[in-house]
Amino acid sequence: MIKDPTIPMVHASVITSTLNLLDEVGAPRVPGLVAARLPTRIVYERDCYVPFRAACSWINREARKQAIDNLGMRVGLHNGAMSMPDAIRNSLLTKPTLNQALHAWTRLINRESSHAACWLDNGGKDLRLRFSSTFAQDVPGQADWIWFACMQHLSVVRLFLGADWCPKEMTVPYYCLLYT
Repeated sequence: MIKDPTIPMVHASVITSTLNLLDEVGAPRVPGLVAARLPTRIVYERDCYVPFRAACSWINREARKQAIDNLGMRVGLHNGAMSMPDAIRNSLLTKPTLNQALHAWTRLINRESSHAACWLDNGGKDLRLRFSSTFAQDVPGQADWIWFACMQHLSVVRLFLGADWCPKEMTVPYYCLLYT
């Protein structure tokens, strides 16, 4: 696939994590990909990029069709750091400190995701990981990707502090989509 810098793209590994969960609940995988105009090869190949809007459309359709609320959050919690490609997870684990891993993580997101930005905020007494998307909040399916991203950030910290670590506070954008 030719990468057009004007079309926001997302790494297919986030889609394959969702495909894995859908497979576990017995949902068909390929028809939804075809309907969203996503390449069916991502069922078996994680190392490619797909258009973010098509991915949003796909996850929105699958969540509604399978009646799974908060699909992105469920996928992120279910798979944890295993949602990341092995090379990324292993690269983070080679960092000697969590702080260095978080800096590497934010650089990676900013390099690999054309629709999002991620940075660390050292203001105040706590270190905060900030994430924003370039899309308006009314893109159907985007909420699931934001939840997935939040769970991935949590997974990076859990690589260092243990699988049960939870932040004291987690702030996420709130918006309501009205369907007519």
